[in-house]
Amino acid sequence: DLGLTIALDNFENLFLIGDYKNNVDLDPGSGVVNASSGSYAGYFIQKFRQCNPLSSSQSLTICNGDTVFVGTNIHTTTGNYVDILTGVNGCDSTVTTNLTVLAPLTGTIDNTICAGDSIVVNGTVYNASNPSGVEVFSGIGPNLCDSTVTIDLTVLSPLTGTVNSTLCAGDSIVVNGTVYNAGNPTGVEVFTGIGPNMCDSTVTINLTVLTPLTGTLDSTICSGDSIVVNGTVYNASNLSGVEVFTGIGPNMCDSTVTINLTVTSIINTVSQLGYTLTSDQGGASYQWIDCNNGNAPISGETNQDFTPGQNGNYAVIITLSSCIDTSNCVQITGVNIIENGFGNNLLLYPNPTDGNFSIDLGENYQTVTITLTDLAGKTIRSNTYNDCQLLDLSIEEPTNVYLIVIESGNKKAVIRLVKE
Repeated sequence: DLGLTIALDNFENLFLIGDYKNNVDLDPGSGVVNASSGSYAGYFIQKFRQCNPLSSSQSLTICNGDTVFVGTNIHTTTGNYVDILTGVNGCDSTVTTNLTVLAPLTGTIDNTICAGDSIVVNGTVYNASNPSGVEVFSGIGPNLCDSTVTIDLTVLSPLTGTVNSTLCAGDSIVVNGTVYNAGNPTGVEVFTGIGPNMCDSTVTINLTVLTPLTGTLDSTICSGDSIVVNGTVYNASNLSGVEVFTGIGPNMCDSTVTINLTVTSIINTVSQLGYTLTSDQGGASYQWIDCNNGNAPISGETNQDFTPGQNGNYAVIITLSSCIDTSNCVQITGVNIIENGFGNNLLLYPNPTDGNFSIDLGENYQTVTITLTDLAGKTIRSNTYNDCQLLDLSIEEPTNVYLIVIESGNKKAVIRLVKE
């Protein structure tokens, strides 16, 4: 290749004229512009203009992680950079960049929350099932940079408890303002803001209510008797009531006893018809006794009625249910009088006798004859007494049953006398 002529025009553009053969690169820069003349000579004219230096500067602020491109150069950190670029006209251009890279915007949420609570960060729910994560808040910082927040929650264990209590029937407890008793034995109470971190506390209530301790005292007492229950006297005037024994049962519960008394009253009077005595109390057990013999029971006399075989004082022991009472003694006279013309005032006593006996005629008589006979009427002896009413006599005959015949004028009495 051969340059033949160089010329400069009025605009200071440089022209180069030359020839070449075969191939030639006509690009003065790094590019390639080939021309081919084949096997002949070729000619070229190149025009060159003068390059004026270009320079510029810029101050940039970017977010951490962002990139600045200056031509093909990449800048990511804070600093001053000078980049030389080639323009389309082949001239150099100098760019000065003052770059500021903002520090990363980061934060941490390390909250402590209660069991069952949650927080929402950037639209994401964090709780016991999702306690940690990273959230990026886009364009909210200086220069509209992103902010990165790390979430690390501590979720407290649930505060729970149980009240297992045993109550007496009728008692109650109050938990958190709620009354628990036999009608409301179970439930769940939430105590607000009383635990660590002002967390709620949950208490489960399970009550066992004991069956009421009750009893009944059905008792029968005799008239005049009484019983004492829990310090209270119960008798014919106070037959029934309710007694509460405090704190004597399981769990120191009270015991309630209902008292129902039945009073057995015995009619302890005796009616007399002739020589027959009858207890006025029916439907009982009876034992007739001899008041003159130390209240000794009379053998075989256990009926409601009793007819004495001899004069004396008699009473009856009455047993009704478990009650026993004794009547007053009743005097029987005239049992052994077979015939009496002297009236009701005639008395012979004692009868039976151990030998000595007395006769009261009821009034004074001028002459009285006393005859002792056996039961067949055979006279054993006979004596006459004058001007008398009371006679003290004796019988020396052996033990037996005799007849005493008393006569005065037209009056006569026959009395059976037992000698023991």
